[in-house]
Amino acid sequence: MSEKMKLDPEKFGYVVMNSCLVSDAQKKDPEKVAKEKLLQYLSGYYLATKFNSYELQRFEEMDSKRSYPTYRDVLNTINKVNWYS
Repeated sequence: MSEKMKLDPEKFGYVVMNSCLVSDAQKKDPEKVAKEKLLQYLSGYYLATKFNSYELQRFEEMDSKRSYPTYRDVLNTINKVNWYS
């Protein structure tokens, strides 16, 4: 794949939030449900931002190396994301 990808963090955050169900949402306090949904949105937003940063970095490296990272390289990088930094 030689085309740079860029995710829209806001749209990705909404997709993540809307695709993840909150278990027992009917029985939970509405504030707790809202907090869980906010966490889902922010997780998606943050991951998209990190992906975009990684993608930009890889394309800058690709210009010098003339090679693109493998799918495994991308997965390894995503799995190393520190969610609390």
